[in-house]
Amino acid sequence: MLKVLGLLLVCCIGLSGCRYWVLYEFADQFCEFEEYVEISWEENEKAKQVKIGFHEPVLNRYILLRYLNAAPFNSVLKEPAKTQKQVYSRDEFAIRQVNLAPNDRADPFQFTLTYHPLDEHALLENAYLDTRLSQLFSPALVEPILRSLCSDDYDLSLKQLDMRFQLSTLPKQSLPSLHELNAVFGSAEHTTTHITGEQSLRYTFDFVSTNQQRWQVQQKPIIMQFDFDSNDQLKNLYIHYHKYSYWLDVDNLSGRLLVIRRE
Repeated sequence: MLKVLGLLLVCCIGLSGCRYWVLYEFADQFCEFEEYVEISWEENEKAKQVKIGFHEPVLNRYILLRYLNAAPFNSVLKEPAKTQKQVYSRDEFAIRQVNLAPNDRADPFQFTLTYHPLDEHALLENAYLDTRLSQLFSPALVEPILRSLCSDDYDLSLKQLDMRFQLSTLPKQSLPSLHELNAVFGSAEHTTTHITGEQSLRYTFDFVSTNQQRWQVQQKPIIMQFDFDSNDQLKNLYIHYHKYSYWLDVDNLSGRLLVIRRE
């Protein structure tokens, strides 16, 4: 329980009180990973994609969307039984590079959330990455990162949560190479080549919505930077979105998660 004490305090101090106790319950599931969380490949006739499943859903859709801070481009309501209220069964999100030309028809990257209905609530049950995102973020990469979210090493204040973590393992074959990144994401908006032969690629994405069959940005930028060694192997990963910053140091199997609570 000590491993998620910080996240419990985040829920109960200054974040609308304990009505968000489910955030603590959700965080606690990552400390009992085998019992509550499963990362797997899901294959069908059309695609092979990463699936993140929660065996005992607790995270309410309303709270999830509040902290995600972006809108789905498509939402599906579940047909209710006679004695039930209508609830959402799935949300579909899309992101695309902001440096694409307006007439670029490249499809955005997508991920999908599905929900388990409980009374009038929709609880997060599964998350799916589309085929292209799954090429970069395979189960072998996603699982150790999610496991690391259970950490004792954190600093908590009214302004932020600063959590440091260690990964027990990170298979080299699970890491995207420079070639794979270029093949999936395309050209970076900014590339730096160092004298040592190492390279840094920076991308900026944004959530998009549809309007009259055209994608429109939501002004919710996601910054991603990938650092590669001279052999084109991933060394570091940095992601910043909204109030969240994430660092991954591959060589040292360590990382950091910074959450700004108040501005």
